[in-house]
Amino acid sequence: MAPTPLHRLETLSGALADRVTLATGVLVLLIALLALAGIWQTQSVRADLGAITGERVRKLQLITDLMEAAYNRHVALVNLTLIEDPFERDDQTMLFHRHGYAVGKARNDFRALPLDDFERANFAEQDALIRDILTLQEQALERAEAHDLDGARKLLANPLRDLDGRYDRVIEALRQYEARAIATAAAHAEARARDAVVENIVLAALGVGLAIAISLSMRRRLRQRARQIAQQIDALRLSDERLRHEASHDPLTRLANRALFMRRLEEAIARARDEGREIALLYLDMDHFKPVNDTYGHGVGDQLLQVVAQRLSTSVRQHDTVARLGGDEFAILLDPLGENDDPARVRDLLLGRLTSPVSLAGNLLHPRGSLGMAVYPRDGDAPDQLLAAADQAMFEIKRLRQAAETEART
Repeated sequence: MAPTPLHRLETLSGALADRVTLATGVLVLLIALLALAGIWQTQSVRADLGAITGERVRKLQLITDLMEAAYNRHVALVNLTLIEDPFERDDQTMLFHRHGYAVGKARNDFRALPLDDFERANFAEQDALIRDILTLQEQALERAEAHDLDGARKLLANPLRDLDGRYDRVIEALRQYEARAIATAAAHAEARARDAVVENIVLAALGVGLAIAISLSMRRRLRQRARQIAQQIDALRLSDERLRHEASHDPLTRLANRALFMRRLEEAIARARDEGREIALLYLDMDHFKPVNDTYGHGVGDQLLQVVAQRLSTSVRQHDTVARLGGDEFAILLDPLGENDDPARVRDLLLGRLTSPVSLAGNLLHPRGSLGMAVYPRDGDAPDQLLAAADQAMFEIKRLRQAAETEART
C-alpha cells in the first residue's frame, strides 16, 4: 500500500523530531563540554598561579633575606677592623652576631620547605663554604677584639674575600634557579590562559542559540581570568625585579653593592683577557668621615654619602660601574679602557669633584677622600688581586697624607 500523505507527514515529523532530539543532545553535549573545559582550564590556571605565588616566591624572598644578612654580617666585620672607638666596636659586634642569626634563620626557613635535587645540592655546597667562612670570620673577630686590626684585615682581604665571593656565586645560582622556575610557571600559566580562550572560542562556534550565549559568557569570564592572570604575572615580574635590584644594590646610595660589583669586575676581567685590553679599578675611602657622624649625626653622614655617590656616578661614563662596598668605601670600575682613556685623569677628576663643599642641614662640609688605583693586567689578573692592589694603593695614599698632616702640625 502506498503511504498516505498523513503517514508521510507523520514520518517526516518523526524524523524531524529525531533530528531535533539529536541536535538538542549535541547542543547539550557541546554546552557541557564548554562548561567542563572552562572549569578545567580555570582550575589549571589557578594551579599554575599557585605554583608562582606560593612556594617558589617564598624561596626567592628567603634567598634575598639570606644575601642581605650575609652582606650585612660581612660589613659589620669589616667595620670592626676600621673602628677604634670601643663602644662603636661593641655595636658592630652585636650587629655581626645579629646578622649571623638572620643568615641561619633564612637558611633554616628555606630548608623547612620541600627541596628538589638542585636545591639540596646547592645547600650542601653552601654548608661546606659556610664552615670555612665561619672559621675565618671568628679568627678575624678574635684578632679585631685583640686589637690586631692588621691581622684581621689581612684575613678579610684575601682568604675570606675569596670564600665570600664563592658563597655569593652559589647563592646567586640558587636565586637564578628559583627565578627560572617562576618564569617557567608564569609562561605555562600564560599558555594555558591563551589555550583556554582559543578552545572555548572553537567550542562556542560549533554551538547555536543558547550554546553561543553560554560560550560568549564563558569567554568573557575566561578573558577576565586571563587579565587577572596577566596582572598577577606582571606584578610578580615587577616584584622579582625589585627583589633582584634590592639584593644587588646598596639601599642608602642606590649604587651597586659589593656582590654585584665583584660579579661585574669578574666579567670585565674575562672580557679584557679575551680582547687583550686594560680595565681600571679605583678604590675610594672617605677621609675624616667618622667626625661627621659624631658632630652632626648619622643623618647628615648618610646624606653626605648620598652626595658622594651622586658625584661619583655623574663623573664617569654611563657604562662604568660605581659601587658602595660598605661604610664610607666606594669602588669605580672603568671598563673598557680605550687607547686614549687615561684612568689617572678620571681619578683626578673624581677627587676634584668630590672635594667641592656641600651644605647639609645648615652645615658647610668639605668632603675629602683617598683614592687608590689599579689597572688590569699590570696590577693583578684576578678580581681579588685587583681590588687588593687598589685598596693597598689607597691605604698608601692615606698613610702619606696623614704623615704630611702630622708633620705640618709639628
